[in-house]
Amino acid sequence: MLLATVERAKADTETFGAGSVTDTLPPGANKPTACGNIANNPREFVTESAPEGAVPTNDWWSSLLFKRNDCAHSSTLVAGPLSFQTGSGGLGVSYPTTPTIVGSANSTAEYHYQYAQDFTLGVAGLNAPNTKVADWSDWTVTPSWSDGTRTLSATIGHGQPFIYANATGGAAQLTLVGTPEVWRDNGSQIGFRINGHDYVAFAPTGGTWSQSGNTISSDLAGESYFSVAVLPTEASTSAAQHRELADQFAPSAFAFVTNTQVAWDYNAGNSKVTADYRVTTEPKQGSHSNTVLATVPHQSKYLVGATPLPQTYVSPRGDMQVVVDTDVFTTRMAFNGVLPEFPTVGLDAKLSAELEALLRGESSQRAFRGFSEDTDWTGTALGRATQLARIADQMGLVEQRDLLLQQIRERLTDWFTATPGKASRVLFYDSNWGTLTGFPASYGSDTDLNDHHFHYGYFVAAAAELGQHDPAWATQGQYGAMVDQLIRDANNYDRT
Repeated sequence: MLLATVERAKADTETFGAGSVTDTLPPGANKPTACGNIANNPREFVTESAPEGAVPTNDWWSSLLFKRNDCAHSSTLVAGPLSFQTGSGGLGVSYPTTPTIVGSANSTAEYHYQYAQDFTLGVAGLNAPNTKVADWSDWTVTPSWSDGTRTLSATIGHGQPFIYANATGGAAQLTLVGTPEVWRDNGSQIGFRINGHDYVAFAPTGGTWSQSGNTISSDLAGESYFSVAVLPTEASTSAAQHRELADQFAPSAFAFVTNTQVAWDYNAGNSKVTADYRVTTEPKQGSHSNTVLATVPHQSKYLVGATPLPQTYVSPRGDMQVVVDTDVFTTRMAFNGVLPEFPTVGLDAKLSAELEALLRGESSQRAFRGFSEDTDWTGTALGRATQLARIADQMGLVEQRDLLLQQIRERLTDWFTATPGKASRVLFYDSNWGTLTGFPASYGSDTDLNDHHFHYGYFVAAAAELGQHDPAWATQGQYGAMVDQLIRDANNYDRT
């Protein structure tokens, strides 16, 4: 959401420094479009227990609430190590470990770790008309189902091997895609292999699991909670190693995750960024409050103070390391700043003359010629003009640099100024969704709320280049405050 001190300038505009946005949909513009009444009610598929405020629209699980292809449930939810697919019977679960090649081998071939269901986690007889969202945090979400008689909720997340579930109105049930190979059955725990993947299901003390064909179920000893964990095993993993891993995971089976949050600190003295990925849990049984967390390679490389297991999970990003019995993992890495450009080194006279001629020619023409007016192509044109201005500056062509910067200044200032009834080169704040959309829109930036980070990244980079040469324009009292709004929309740094 846009959170700043706002002065009401006109009936339908809000000012930020010298700039402004409109809070009235511009003439001919489109609202977000999806299933149901999404355009006017973003919380249509959110339960009463969900967090207040704007709903996340660009997260790994956003298809649960911004429903398009499936108006009842969701698209595939890829979290790693697990992937999920919601349906009327509950939560489909997959551990994708084998890449497949999708597309033409000559041009568009891609490796995909595609969803291939191992089982559905649900309640016996559950037939929910839709899937809603009961809760979310930095990297978890809790889908929710109800058919009027039976209910189910399941907290899932990135780097979370456990699925923490609550079920009422019937037995907890795992419906597998085939007959499992059961390698542990000791009452409250059942360990099984399906599709080459190993899972353990945990029922409360006194509960038992029973397996019949492709169904595993439990009455949960009259309780309403249970959990299922995927183990980091391979085809060669022995039965004894299965049991050992299950025992290491077991203490965390009832430490239900209720919140996740990342916080970071930058030490300018040693150029180190420290990030803490912390989990809050609620013990459902006993007092054990730690869980199991898995890290992707760019986190694993910089882990401090943790001793991962020798076993790892497979993921599209590479092997995921596993830390058991913890509520936090910490990374520490060096950040030495970003070099915005390379210096002009080693240009010979001939190349310098050619480059100067090109720059003089370009700067004498309109920088935005041939580009569409929408946010995507305006951003592309801004990116092009910004690079030309940088090259001109390094070549010492001050006049050409300033001609390009003047055009950038005029175009950004136009976009950053809203007037009543303005239909083009205008930013609209949609209070329903807590988002800022530029019109003309493109590539679904209005109807799908797509690509805001991509389009606005060009605007922000152009404003940064302009601010280097015209600091007054970029102050908060002028147009720096508007740039801040674009940053907050695409990649908000302020948790409040």
